[in-house]
Amino acid sequence: MPRKKASKSPAKEILNSISKLPLSYQRKIIAPLEKILKEPKTKIKQEADVLHKHLLEISQGPRLVTHIDEDGLVSAVIMCAVNQGKYAEIVYTDYKALNEGSFTFLLTDDVVDLPQPRNPKLDKKGELIKKDDTIIITEITTNFWADHHETGSRGNYAGEHLFDPSSPSCASLLYKHFIKKMPSLIRFKELVEATDMVDSARYRKPSDPYNINNPAVLLRLMLTNTKRQKDTSLRFKEKLIKEAADKKNDSWEKVRQAIYNPIVVAIANEALAEFEIYRKYIKPFIKSEHGVTIKIEEDKRQSGLGIKDRYYPQTLYPENIFLLDCWKNFIGPAYSIGISENPLARDENGQSKSQLIMGEELQKIVQRITGTTGAGGHKGIGMFQNLPADKRDEVIDACKELLFKETKRLGYY
Repeated sequence: MPRKKASKSPAKEILNSISKLPLSYQRKIIAPLEKILKEPKTKIKQEADVLHKHLLEISQGPRLVTHIDEDGLVSAVIMCAVNQGKYAEIVYTDYKALNEGSFTFLLTDDVVDLPQPRNPKLDKKGELIKKDDTIIITEITTNFWADHHETGSRGNYAGEHLFDPSSPSCASLLYKHFIKKMPSLIRFKELVEATDMVDSARYRKPSDPYNINNPAVLLRLMLTNTKRQKDTSLRFKEKLIKEAADKKNDSWEKVRQAIYNPIVVAIANEALAEFEIYRKYIKPFIKSEHGVTIKIEEDKRQSGLGIKDRYYPQTLYPENIFLLDCWKNFIGPAYSIGISENPLARDENGQSKSQLIMGEELQKIVQRITGTTGAGGHKGIGMFQNLPADKRDEVIDACKELLFKETKRLGYY
């Protein structure tokens, strides 16, 4: 009777997997391995199994991880242009998944347009670990991370790290960084400038957010059209990104032609039509108070009532400086809440009249009232996507107090 082949131990499997990786990735494995060896013997096998699974995922090839918006998509175009043929997969995620801890990063990931999850370390009693009154954030190990969100962490990245909260978009941050070594990226200049305008909401006219002659607006409308998700699948987006990034498109005209795919244009135009339906439904929920436009949806919006037009409330009251927006999430009992500047109310130079940093201010409110750290954003916008129903009114009232205090300082009442 033939002898059964002995199964390899987790340790041997790990060493075998490591040996197949590039040296730069092997170095990233050393710290996790040293940590395993320091664990009690009862934990070693469990830790080794986890690392082995991680290594198997890595062996499939590097991933590009990006945000599900127009800046995330254009950032992915820049990264694919810089790293032709590198990525085995382009993965999309959002802030909610990051802060819930439901998304796992791999050692070989390149990450763009996403703030590092602000998951605080806890001690054995479940209390926050602090150093010099600063909350210690869980370290994440990736190959590359680029981000421009005001509330993103400025540290605890083990790989190459680009961080500039003054950048109007992550695409702009990447473009300025890589064009020094790769002048051919000049073909994306117009696309990056368009993305700066959209991601930072640098609109001057009420019609600007709907002008599909702006390629970033076109992409935003495509991604907004949730009714056509089957047509804008992950595979479709990946194909669109790689086509726009292909080195054969050596001019802006060719890049633009790749982006203005007939399917993309059709889906964007359908989104504009759906906005009209949404506006009729949402208008009764919108009011103006002390220079702030307030929109609070009490119940889940039913299907057939159009696609959410995030800029419509601001166009109703273009003189108001802020928007407070709260709505029931489609899935689960929680709400989402956002506070933002109205781009139409900026001064003649397009500059903000307010000194508030929206992402940081909302983060303080949410952390104080709910005890969580999931809120964040930019200077001009703050967002929290997992607001418990029993804390909703308290957070809304705190946001009103913050915004009314600022509009009073600016002389709105």
